[in-house]
Amino acid sequence: MSLPTVHDVWRLALPPGTQLANTDGDTSRPVAWARRMSSQAPAFPHLEENEITLLTVAAIPLIDERLTLSKMLTSLAARNVAAVVVAGDVSPQAQKIADKHHLCILALPDPVDLRDVERDIIRLIVEREAQLDRRGRQIYRQLAQLCIENRGLAAIVEAVRDLVGKTVVLHDEHLVIQAMALDENCPFSPDELATQLATKALLEQRLGEQPLDSKAPPWAYLDLETPGWMRCVSAIVIEDQLSGYLSIVGPRENFDDLDRLATERGALACAVELAKQRAVVAVENRFRGDFLATLLTASATEEAALARRAAEMRYALDRQHAVILVNLPQGSPRAWNVATEELRAHLAPAPIQTLFCTYEEMLAILCAADDAAALKNLTHYAQAAQKRIALLAPDSRIVMGIGRPGAGLAGLRRAFTQAREALTLAQTLFDGNKVFAFGDLGLYHVLNHLRECDQLLDFYNQTLGALAAYDEEHDAQLIATLEAFFTHLGNISQTAEALHLHRNSLLYRLERIAEISDMDLDDANDRFALQLALKVRPFVTKRPA
Repeated sequence: MSLPTVHDVWRLALPPGTQLANTDGDTSRPVAWARRMSSQAPAFPHLEENEITLLTVAAIPLIDERLTLSKMLTSLAARNVAAVVVAGDVSPQAQKIADKHHLCILALPDPVDLRDVERDIIRLIVEREAQLDRRGRQIYRQLAQLCIENRGLAAIVEAVRDLVGKTVVLHDEHLVIQAMALDENCPFSPDELATQLATKALLEQRLGEQPLDSKAPPWAYLDLETPGWMRCVSAIVIEDQLSGYLSIVGPRENFDDLDRLATERGALACAVELAKQRAVVAVENRFRGDFLATLLTASATEEAALARRAAEMRYALDRQHAVILVNLPQGSPRAWNVATEELRAHLAPAPIQTLFCTYEEMLAILCAADDAAALKNLTHYAQAAQKRIALLAPDSRIVMGIGRPGAGLAGLRRAFTQAREALTLAQTLFDGNKVFAFGDLGLYHVLNHLRECDQLLDFYNQTLGALAAYDEEHDAQLIATLEAFFTHLGNISQTAEALHLHRNSLLYRLERIAEISDMDLDDANDRFALQLALKVRPFVTKRPA
């Protein structure tokens, strides 16, 4: 088994905060053993070559009042020691002597017990893996304490940077940077670093080869585009789900076991902090959801108490209100987190108050403003957020409904009812992602209130029933053809192009539609009936059981 080097001892056995006190020491020298200074002469009675020595500056005169650190270093260099570990101040003269002999002085932080340090160095020499495990647990305890103190993700990232002396970056699972701590020697700007680390395919390939274990998260070394630079990256795993990445970035030749340990243990600490933050948000959303349920059902005599409770949540009821309801996949915390974060980010610049809560397995966002005009852009904000959500969580089907602005508690309740109707219609009428505002419902609002009416079904059967049956039996796509025809305002060329059909093929289909439905596409009344039947179709074909 090869011996650890001075650099290994410094990084893996000495306490965090230990500094190299001089500039010209040889950190590549092997370390054969550790010797602590004796309290009486001789200070090091059994010292051998390539051993690392530990001493306390204040105790040197107790051995011999004529003895100084500088004299000790001259003597130790002559005995060819690997390095000197020092507790106490290192004088400039001592630094010069150490540099002259290319001898490393490793200055310990205060306070420290040299017996513990000596033991840890010897453990690294004789049982490297066990010492690495101990160091890893030490790192995790240090970072976990930051979680206990509610210091947040940024503090964890900064602590990892201070530990390894390299740049540290925390991404979420979509490679959006959540925190960054730049080392003073990092040659990259934050934007350049973000570009260098935008390698999701490579991350998934390398980390995907390992099990997604929350107790032992997968990690890997990956080269950056800049020659000579690399990253040690570990997945952040919460409940067996990928939730982000922690990366340590630095020159290739400077990486060692401490970087790997810090990356792994840092990822574990970030997972704890993220899970804690998400749990707090979930509890707050449920609490607010209970409050929303009370808002929607409370009597007029309770309005004063409701206003006080709302004010405690920094939400005023005596304003104009609108509501956004979001239907999200159940059992997908990732989609909920992405949707919440993106909607919060897109609504933040607007001059409105917001209250996010969970209501009946939906995300509800109450929006308040002094002027109803400030709420008229909610659809724009929601659509912009929806595009980002679709990009970041492509497997999730996100549907939103938005109610019209209204004044006071009555206006809020009305806006909630409208948002719910818009959401229901968006789910009924559209299979993909959609933002549906109540003000845009138009005819759909009327049809929604008639959906249980038997006459609506009779009308549909009389107009489109035969076509629907023919399509189901022959897969003829006649209803889809009719929809495209009306979408393009009866323009044959545009409809044929949209359907990727030859003009003659489209004309044949239109003839079959007229024949099967017994409707004349050149007759204004028949055309209107068919168009209306197409609007009715989702309401009669997706009736609740």
